[in-house]
Amino acid sequence: MPSPTHPAQAHAERVADLARALAVELGWPADHADSLHAAARLHDSGLAEEIWTKSWPLTHAEWEVVHEHPDRGAALAEVALGAQEALWVRHHHERIDGGGYPHGLSGEAIPEGARIIALAEAFDAMSARLGADPDGVLEVLAECRACAGTQFWPPAVEALERLVGATGPPADPAPAAPRAGWSPPAGAF
Repeated sequence: MPSPTHPAQAHAERVADLARALAVELGWPADHADSLHAAARLHDSGLAEEIWTKSWPLTHAEWEVVHEHPDRGAALAEVALGAQEALWVRHHHERIDGGGYPHGLSGEAIPEGARIIALAEAFDAMSARLGADPDGVLEVLAECRACAGTQFWPPAVEALERLVGATGPPADPAPAAPRAGWSPPAGAF
């Protein structure tokens, strides 16, 4: 696992926190939401260091590595956490419409935890690019809403809208990180 200040680790922590908050908002029991949090911390563990530190665009070979990382991360999650968590990690890049990877699953065939991690990861990645100011968060939320039913699971997007509405946008970016950590409502975990 990279150091806490490494961009990959900071991203994993933000995704894990948001995934847990979404799960709670969706009515998951606390122990299941905690398991999802642990899995989400490992969601990109199969991604090679050189991918995290490389300037874009990626080469074709590097994209192949990216497309393989869910299976590599799932192998680690299965050993560290268990079979259910491994499924969530393995399928966090699947899309509701079947256009994702690594296996092209769609709809209900995608484990619910993976559907939640997918949205949490995308929200964090887009927020990092657009900034955490209120306009940026609203733009990210609008993009998530536009992709509900194709890329994202609609109930998770609705839960995200409730969470963002309940807490407001994430805090201002910290100078050393793409953006500051997202804070779900009090009592969400």
